[in-house]
Formats: sequence, C-alpha cells, structure tokens
Amino acid sequence: MELFGFASPLQIVISNEIDDLCTQFLKGQIETTFKTLVLPRPFRNSVVPQESFYVLADFLYQLSCVGRGSLGNEVSKVLLVKNTDRLERASPKLQIYEVFLNSGFQYLILLAKKWSQKAYRRTNTIQSPHHDHPGNLVIKNELVNRIYLFFKKWMPALSRIFSIIRLLFFINKHHCRTLSQLFLGLHYISIDTSEKSFTKNKFFLLLLYNFVRLTISILKNTKRGKHLLVQETDNDSWSIEPATLENPETFSFIPDSSRKCALCMEWMHKPTVTECGHIYCWHCIYNWAKTKPECPLCRSFASPSKLILLR
Repeated sequence: MELFGFASPLQIVISNEIDDLCTQFLKGQIETTFKTLVLPRPFRNSVVPQESFYVLADFLYQLSCVGRGSLGNEVSKVLLVKNTDRLERASPKLQIYEVFLNSGFQYLILLAKKWSQKAYRRTNTIQSPHHDHPGNLVIKNELVNRIYLFFKKWMPALSRIFSIIRLLFFINKHHCRTLSQLFLGLHYISIDTSEKSFTKNKFFLLLLYNFVRLTISILKNTKRGKHLLVQETDNDSWSIEPATLENPETFSFIPDSSRKCALCMEWMHKPTVTECGHIYCWHCIYNWAKTKPECPLCRSFASPSKLILLR
C-alpha cells in the first residue's frame, strides 16, 4: 500500500461512466439484432421491455471483463482488489460472483417494476362502474394506484438521490461502485503512478453536479418547475414531460385500439407518425427505421428524417 493507494472518487466515477457507455452501445447492438431477427414480419411484435436489453448487455459486458480489467478500469487506471493490505487482485471466481449478483439485483428491480405495472392495470380493470366492490378492496386498489403513480412520477429524482448516496457511501468511503462489490469486500486501488492528487474541491464538484441533476429532476415534477424549465427550453418542452398515450386525455383523437405501439406492445411513449400515417413510439420506430427504412405495418418507405413527433 506504500506505492498504490485507494482509487479517488473521480477515477471510480470515470471508470463507471465509460463502462456504462460500453453497455449502452452493446444494448443498442443487441436490440437491433433482436428486432432484425425476431421481427421480420409486420405483426410479429416484441413484448420484451427495453430494460431487459440493458440487463442482458450489462451481464454480457461484465462477463467479458472477467479475468481482465474493464475498459473503464484501464482508462481510469484503477484495479479491483480483494485485500488492499496485500494487494491481492480480485480472482475470476469473485468477479463471476459479482457479475451474477449485479445481474440478480437488476433483474429483481425489473421484476418489481413489471409487477407494479400489472398490479396498476389490474386494479384499473377491477374498478368498473357496473360492479359493486367491498370497501376494503377499493381502498387497497386506490393505495396500489397511488404508490405506483408516486414511484412513476418521482423515480428520476429517487435515482439521483441514490446516485448521491452512492457517491458519498460506496465510492468515497468504501472505494467501490456497487452493492455487490461492497458485499464481496472488493475495493478499487489506483495504479496511476503520476503525482496527480484528488483534492476536496474535485469531490465537491462531483457532489454539486449530482445535486444539480437532482434539482432538475425535482423541478420536472412540480408545476412551477415545469413552467421555468419550459421557458428555458423554448419549443423543446416535450423532453421535460414526454407524452404517453396511457392517459386517454392525451391526443384524444387517437382511438383506444391504436394507443399501443405495434412494436413494443406498450402504451406509446412520444407518439411519432410515419409518412404513411401509422403511429409508434419515437424510440421504437426511429431504431426500426435506421435498420429498415420502411413502415413495419404497411411496408411503405419510412426514413428516420421524415418521422413526425406529436406534441
């Protein structure tokens, strides 16, 4: 430990960001390949949520880094060790444990999200004006709806709060990136031999950056904050509160039978019209048109530059 000390928070953050970029790139490749192979016909639709592609991409990327350093670790010059006193590098066995723990945590979060969505839809289906239900059932359904809507609305802000806790507790105090690394006793050390020192000012800037992002996330969910942000972003207000057709009052001219995307089979997010008049999610049809410049339903020409976003 005389030569190599703990990795600085800046090194760990840079390593994490680079690895996340690699995962995002791999996710895009997996998603494109999946749509190309599994969706060759118009009505053969995918029911795989977008988060599943990210979990799979993250699992494959981490698995490919077992026994060697990830790209983020190489660039930021950090090394994952088991016992920092003896400079014992994390064994491939421990790295595999970490990969499966990370993927398990992500999969549980994905299952919880899907369960909450199903529970929300089930309670809305049960609530019918033509049937009488016990008072306890109505209260339970109302509670489920409120909890689901709360997390759906404030999830970006809660994610920012977790990022701040992660920066303070995991990265700054225990010199690790994830809960699985903390559980397995893994830490990062710096192998950068240059005499660059990580000052408290740099850590303060990292913390300030996360607080700014948290403030923006909170403002997006308040009426006054939305008004301020819309003024700043001018005509780009759709990025503050993306339109979704789950609310029947949004774009009421679209019939109920056409309010779900024909590609992802979920409520349309940022409804986008092709030249032929069919409507899809922006993300779904844009990625489709990049690989296949045609409408998935009628096979008319659909260029990504000709897509029209409804506002």
